[in-house]
Amino acid sequence: MAAQAVDVPRGTLEPDVGRTSGTAADNLKGIPRYLVDTLNPTKLPQVLDKVVNGSVSRTCAYGLQRISENQLVGSTWTPSFYGYDGHGNVRFLENTAGTHGHVPA
Repeated sequence: MAAQAVDVPRGTLEPDVGRTSGTAADNLKGIPRYLVDTLNPTKLPQVLDKVVNGSVSRTCAYGLQRISENQLVGSTWTPSFYGYDGHGNVRFLENTAGTHGHVPA
């Protein structure tokens, strides 16, 4: 695996700020940075970690598709698992209790 900071077009990952690298001043402002794996089985860049204010706030696990993400809520890591339809599109996120959370449009 090769993980590196890769520029992402504005708005691709975040509505307001979509980039993977920035200055130290950006880090202090809470502007997110992303760790991206560019060498993987899908041949597409995959976001592994989201870093805000110098700390990891979200991680993603991948196989041939996204499997799960862990998000830091307060001081607790909260896992969510992706649910797919028959065409391979993400349809929902599910928590460890099996409850559906965010459903992408």
